[in-house]
Amino acid sequence: VLIDFTNKIGQELIVLHRALNYFLMLIIYIILMCAISWKLTGLILLFLPIIYYVLKRILIKIKKTSGFYAYIQNTLSNRVYNVLSCIPLIKAYANEKNEENKFGDISKNVCKLEFSMDKKYYFLVNSHEYYKNLFKSKKKYALELTKVIKEFISSDKI
Repeated sequence: VLIDFTNKIGQELIVLHRALNYFLMLIIYIILMCAISWKLTGLILLFLPIIYYVLKRILIKIKKTSGFYAYIQNTLSNRVYNVLSCIPLIKAYANEKNEENKFGDISKNVCKLEFSMDKKYYFLVNSHEYYKNLFKSKKKYALELTKVIKEFISSDKI
């Protein structure tokens, strides 16, 4: 019992030490950034919450889309297995068109989800270009970035 208690205290102290270490490193980085350029540091600190919110929202959407994609892929696999194992029964009841339509609907859903996931992935991959350009020409690219982010957040339902 005593060993377990000391292990828990030790683990909590390690977590506290890491948190304090990261916090102090952050303070030192901010001080160094201010020493180099306080204007640029202020601009970065201004946009940091916005960037954090947008990336967090995109990651939530990616997780949601991935869940839907796994579900649809599972449904598609089950449908293919059932159709292939019951071909004589489907022909006996003349349900070829019905099964074809169901398979087409599921395939369309898979394509939509793949497109949605690709769109989010490429947005994340290319977002560093937007941020880099934001600091080159603040006004022009800030408006472009704002427009792209608003369009991305509002256009995707999944």
